[in-house]
Amino acid sequence: MISAVKRDNRYYIGGICQVAGLDNEKRDGSKSYYYSEAKVENEVNGVAPFIMAYSEILREKEE
Repeated sequence: MISAVKRDNRYYIGGICQVAGLDNEKRDGSKSYYYSEAKVENEVNGVAPFIMAYSEILREKEE
């Protein structure tokens, strides 16, 4: 699960899958594959969609 926390006066988005791919038997795109990968903070592939989704929420509130 993705989480946002404030630490040392900065925000960190965590719970992001460090790597992802579909190139062999282990990296097959299954849920168990993604759940088994290391989770990290502030990885761009997880942060960008999080920010984009939040901007859509803000835009909906303005309308």
